[in-house]
Amino acid sequence: MHKDFIVCYFNGRPPPFNHTQKVLNHLWGKGTRVEIHSNPHTRSILVRIPSDYLRQKILEKRVWYVRDSMFQAVQWSSSASTTSPPLESVQIWAHLKGIPLDLRHSEGYSLIVGLVGEPKETDDFILNLVSLTMSHVKVAVDLTKPLPSVVEYTRQSGEVVEVSVSYPWVPPTCSHCNELGHIMKNCLQLPQPAKQNTVHRKGKEPEANVIVPKKDSSSTFVEEASVSPPACTAVMASSSSHPPDPPPCSLPPLEKPTHILPSSLPPSQQRTLILNQTIPPIHLN
Repeated sequence: MHKDFIVCYFNGRPPPFNHTQKVLNHLWGKGTRVEIHSNPHTRSILVRIPSDYLRQKILEKRVWYVRDSMFQAVQWSSSASTTSPPLESVQIWAHLKGIPLDLRHSEGYSLIVGLVGEPKETDDFILNLVSLTMSHVKVAVDLTKPLPSVVEYTRQSGEVVEVSVSYPWVPPTCSHCNELGHIMKNCLQLPQPAKQNTVHRKGKEPEANVIVPKKDSSSTFVEEASVSPPACTAVMASSSSHPPDPPPCSLPPLEKPTHILPSSLPPSQQRTLILNQTIPPIHLN
């Protein structure tokens, strides 16, 4: 039973447990849940892999990743170390351009790729001769040393063959401690950032902070006048010493009363009729 377990040591601060669980379910469980036991004191996890074939493949690759965090997978034993074992080498893909056609065979690849690192495997790009100038080879390299961008192979005739090398991906390196396998936010030499507790109500967007200005005693608020028709607009006076005059309400001009006077009446009776219409009579008791 104990042979089913492997220990995974993280280089740097480990990611959250739920992230590790999701990634390993996809990589090693093929969608099913993998049994994982976390040990935060040693920055490691204990994983059970019942399949002998899958467990052997995991141990052969050794170096794995959960997002930007690298970890090493080793077989569990009673004398397992409590710290991460030293990382001597890591396997990466190298793209070599300029290998002559007469050297594009197993022995020729070993001679040239051996200048970069230890050859491990090739892909269908080489087996199917997709390109006569580019070769893809997986090599085990020592990342504590600079990776060469150009290698030179000398033939027996003395001719020097120059081959350019590029690396589509290399493991992350911390810009703070220059250690391989983690980035600066996961560096153990830096304090862990504090978590921000943000509470969101379900079904509601977080409310923005609205600053409500205090009411100044010098400000005067004029309520909206209710004049119909037409209505006057509400005016708020400024808090300055000389407030502006409110805009005047535009009221329609009053129409003068029109009286139709019969033209057949004499002038004296017309004046009497006008007075009777404009001034009501006064009755004295």
